[in-house]
Amino acid sequence: MQEYEYSKEVKDLSKYIKYCEDNGFILESKFKQQRTIYRKDNKTMARITINESDGNIVKELDFKEDKLSSDELIVRKESLSIEFSDDKAVDSILEFLDYKKDNTLIRTRYTYKKGNVKFEFDEYEKPEKKNIIALEGEKILVDQIWANVNRERMNKEELLDLLRTLKISKDEFWVLSSSSLVLRGIYPDAGDLDIAVTNAGLEELKSNYDLKFKDNGWFIVNELVEGVCTQKSVEYLPELVEGYYLQNIKEYYNYLNSSQRPKDIQRIPMVEEYIRKLVK
Repeated sequence: MQEYEYSKEVKDLSKYIKYCEDNGFILESKFKQQRTIYRKDNKTMARITINESDGNIVKELDFKEDKLSSDELIVRKESLSIEFSDDKAVDSILEFLDYKKDNTLIRTRYTYKKGNVKFEFDEYEKPEKKNIIALEGEKILVDQIWANVNRERMNKEELLDLLRTLKISKDEFWVLSSSSLVLRGIYPDAGDLDIAVTNAGLEELKSNYDLKFKDNGWFIVNELVEGVCTQKSVEYLPELVEGYYLQNIKEYYNYLNSSQRPKDIQRIPMVEEYIRKLVK
């Protein structure tokens, strides 16, 4: 089988753990891990991994291509893991295959999973203290998630700067979701810009951008902007703020109350407070 994985060292894991919690990833496991690496001249390595959680110990052996790279993305072949309890037998197999012991890692690993994508967060104790994040799974999803999680978030002024670059008439689109909160001063930042457009707005975008349409009806304008073509609600008309039309705050509030996503639930009190101030 083939591993498709991004990884890098980070100063703090909290930002990435929060991303998982906000985007539907489930904490699958947390355990103390000791991993001993064995190498040989044919550019492969064997790994003996000992996982300990709640007093339970599981020992595993697997093999992987030995590719050392400073790149965040690495693609290499790997075997499935096999559990074992006979240490002498495994040592004998590795000796027979001419693998030589190299080094040992000790860390705490947190694994978050969503569908075919998995985050692994490692707090290393040995050989040195450091934090590593890794993301692996289906290529298309992994590429997109890695880009999202490493994207710098935009504050109000940065969002306004981005809006000024859009090649679409102001009357033919309105800002959705968290970006609409940022522009109102309710929320500090947003990772991207979601917009709703009219039919005329969509035609403008088509003439100015190479739009990429997704299966869910949305389309990608560029790496920071996504959109959807829809009709304005008669009941919840977009509201003009900072020179741009934003999703009606009551419409967005209704959406938040219908959502089960943790990040949406966390925004409900902020929006309620904003609406209370509006009616005073």
